[in-house]
Amino acid sequence: MKEKKIAFVISSNEIGNWSGGISYFRNLFELIKYRNKNSVIIYTDSIDFLKKQKLNNFFKTKEVSFLKKNTLSYFTRKIIIYLINKDLYLYFVLLNDGVSILSHRKLFKNQKIKSIGWIPDLQHKVLKKFFKNKIYSNRENYVINEIKNSDKIFVSSFQVKKEFKYHYNEKDKIVPLRILSKEKYSKPKKQKKYLLFPAQFWEHKNHEFLIKVGKIIKKNKIDIKIYFCGKVENYKNKQYYLKVNDQIKNEKLRDVIINFGEVSLKKLEKLQNECLAFVNPSLYEGWSTINEESRSKLKFIFLSNIKGHIEQRNFGSIFFNLKSPESFIHKLKKFIKQKPYKNKSKFIKNNKKFFKKLNSEAKLILKREYK
Repeated sequence: MKEKKIAFVISSNEIGNWSGGISYFRNLFELIKYRNKNSVIIYTDSIDFLKKQKLNNFFKTKEVSFLKKNTLSYFTRKIIIYLINKDLYLYFVLLNDGVSILSHRKLFKNQKIKSIGWIPDLQHKVLKKFFKNKIYSNRENYVINEIKNSDKIFVSSFQVKKEFKYHYNEKDKIVPLRILSKEKYSKPKKQKKYLLFPAQFWEHKNHEFLIKVGKIIKKNKIDIKIYFCGKVENYKNKQYYLKVNDQIKNEKLRDVIINFGEVSLKKLEKLQNECLAFVNPSLYEGWSTINEESRSKLKFIFLSNIKGHIEQRNFGSIFFNLKSPESFIHKLKKFIKQKPYKNKSKFIKNNKKFFKKLNSEAKLILKREYK
């Protein structure tokens, strides 16, 4: 039986600044690359963008003009979508190329192409304070539109599925698709005394908690540093990155907290390999790519004890209470003293077991939904 053709749309002007989304698609494509290459096609506004993000090594790619900003077809398409809420440009391209399933994107209800939407999380519902006025209403309209126009919707965890039931009374369409990073264990590098927080500068990532931790580290002269790195763009609050830098400066913590801002993939990998452990004080996560990076690097990770982190079940997790920087310091000192980060064999054994379980589940889900 011939495989159905599946399409993805990855546009640089839509996903270009979202490092977590790019990482997600890399992991997803690794998971489905068992499929015939001719049965998957990626539509984009820029093949160069896909190359830069290492997303072009898996399947056929096709550059289309209506995804390119400042073109006539781009604006015409936007007007049509606004007027009738149907992406006819994309629909007819999919039909012409023999696509049966559009994955991770809504289209509109029709008989010829199955549409599987993608909503990683419902952060705007859980943390409303970070979504002001129009930003909140745009996000809310987007979610309602996805529910209405998708045959199914992929979400990142069972936690998010429960949130859909609670906020929208929707469960039948919601499919948790939990994806782990590809195993890429390497020889242990020489570790340096710093914790790494490689997160984009969004408010919910909660850099402020680590600034409080940094103050205690400095006061008690603890021999460890904290490194920040990540994309600085934030459409919800363009001043957030500057605010974080100002806090580090005003608290005189530049010798404790080093903020690299955005770094190259090569630099990021070096920081990941050499850190003593990762840290993620996030207020909310659907499924964190930071946690997956720490898993694949065989690193311990200090995690806020939120539901999303607990479900992700990183071996080597050290959970802490976001209301107590002092408790975090206590666990940090114990961690350094005991040197558990020296033991790699337990990581490999436990990670492989969990990786095999979740990836087997994910493959079964994808085979079922891509029928």
